[in-house]
Amino acid sequence: SSRFWFAGLTGKKAPRIYFSQTMINDKSVDKLYSINDPSSEISDVLKSDGGYVVIPEVTQVVSLFPTKDSLIVLAKNGVWRISGTVNGAFSATDYQVDKISSFGCVSSKGVCELSGVVYYVGTFGIYAFDGKDVFNITEKSVGGIWTVIPPANLAEALLVPNNRDETVHMVYSDYGLWTNFDKELIYNSENKSVYTMSYSSDLSRYIVGAYLTKSQIEHKQIAYVCVTPSTNDNSTLGVFTNTHGLYTDFRSIYSPAY
Repeated sequence: SSRFWFAGLTGKKAPRIYFSQTMINDKSVDKLYSINDPSSEISDVLKSDGGYVVIPEVTQVVSLFPTKDSLIVLAKNGVWRISGTVNGAFSATDYQVDKISSFGCVSSKGVCELSGVVYYVGTFGIYAFDGKDVFNITEKSVGGIWTVIPPANLAEALLVPNNRDETVHMVYSDYGLWTNFDKELIYNSENKSVYTMSYSSDLSRYIVGAYLTKSQIEHKQIAYVCVTPSTNDNSTLGVFTNTHGLYTDFRSIYSPAY
């Protein structure tokens, strides 16, 4: 609906999901209120107005994720969907809120979409929302692995979709510093299989991020951001890929030492 959405407040305002007025220009970004003066005779709420939606059950919003026709609100204690009513786009005067699941999200960076399905990292596994139902895609396959990941590390896990291979990649650390990613869990949405990868990690060489490259879809691949040792006791930030199958190209490509 061409709006900016905001959430993440604490206390009594935690259940509020704020939305801006319909975007006309960049000055609309922070207008989270009605155009008409509430104290005037003409105070009707307009479809294009800003404001907020209250979801009373929400304890803490972790992430907001837009889809084609709705906004997914991922909180620690559940997941909700904000949308327009039947066959309608969201407006300040016409919307509905539906609870999707009681299984919440624990990582603000652990949300992605692949082929119309929204995936997110929860306390007990990776969950998938196909537009109708939410189901745990890792419970039966890697349940034992999941239970040993420290909560603080799980809260920093990344989810990256790979459209070329129809896979979802969770990059995380299963022990030690949550910033030093040394594990990857890969879900194949076509055959429903799950497998894991491990990477060597120490205080001088470790993965700090991952993303899907923006090349044409047949050439897309997961790229990893890694800190590697450099000269003069400095470190270099580099980007690496799985070009050779065994990650043998894990060497710095660019960027200055720091």
